[in-house]
Amino acid sequence: MTAPTSNSSFSSYAAPTPTSTPARVELRGRTARAVNTVQGWAAVLVGLPFATAGGVMVAVATGRLGTGGAAVRVPPFAVAAIGACFAIVGLSFVGYGVAGLVRRARVAALHARYPGQPWMVDYAWDRNGGRDETPAEAGRALRMAAFLALFLTPFHWVAFFSERRPFLFQLVTLVFDAVIVGLVGRAGYLVARRLRYGESRLAVARFPLRTGATAELLLDGISPRARAVPMRATLRCVEERFETRGSGRDRSRESVCYEVYRDERVVSPGERRVAFEIPEGAPTTALAARPPRYWELELHAETPGVDFGARFLVPVY
Repeated sequence: MTAPTSNSSFSSYAAPTPTSTPARVELRGRTARAVNTVQGWAAVLVGLPFATAGGVMVAVATGRLGTGGAAVRVPPFAVAAIGACFAIVGLSFVGYGVAGLVRRARVAALHARYPGQPWMVDYAWDRNGGRDETPAEAGRALRMAAFLALFLTPFHWVAFFSERRPFLFQLVTLVFDAVIVGLVGRAGYLVARRLRYGESRLAVARFPLRTGATAELLLDGISPRARAVPMRATLRCVEERFETRGSGRDRSRESVCYEVYRDERVVSPGERRVAFEIPEGAPTTALAARPPRYWELELHAETPGVDFGARFLVPVY
């Protein structure tokens, strides 16, 4: 049977208990779902100059565009790398902006088609069971590692192959190289976990889950190897916010994740389901909003070798 309780809290909503933490808790090191704080046409307008500048630099580096007689002391491959970085950043802004405009039109149409049914508008839910989202982190880590490697190409040239080879450039470059190694290591760990436990799926006994009711989550799609040991199940509500942080020239607008509700259970070995009581009046899912709010179930089990871990979106409305 599932252990009765462990720890639950809900922002400023739940009455204080010995284990509650009423304040919002920032989830540090968490990648937000809405990474880009610039939306719609604004994102397109921001991205176009970057993409254009990047394209020009790549054209110069490959000899497709002249420099008007100006001397370029940086090797062509370094110029091409810088240009490619500009182009990638710019095109990502443009793509994000266009996707946001399409999403807005789609949401408006679905609202008219399914009045009073936000789960039909908000997200493409699979009623047969959601998939573990953590394997996607491996792809994000590898993409970030590849981008950093490309971005560091001119730094490597200055640090180790130019005439001056300044020590500061060497130090900074090696620090970022360590970050790349860490990202690749993280991706490798997630791939090893997927190979060990296979694809993890989660189903709900009733769709959608309701506030003020019991949320029963079915674990049949979880590897028996993971369910053979005690497993910690954490249900949380995450609210993302766009915030301006820093001061002066260091100010930047960031997407920050906050945990506004948390409840934990310990699932006994062999148990095939876990249940949570969702408070009446708790915030509901708003995945189509920017920034979004969503509920997720995180599972963790300590096993010999690679531990089991998985994270699923759950439909709370």
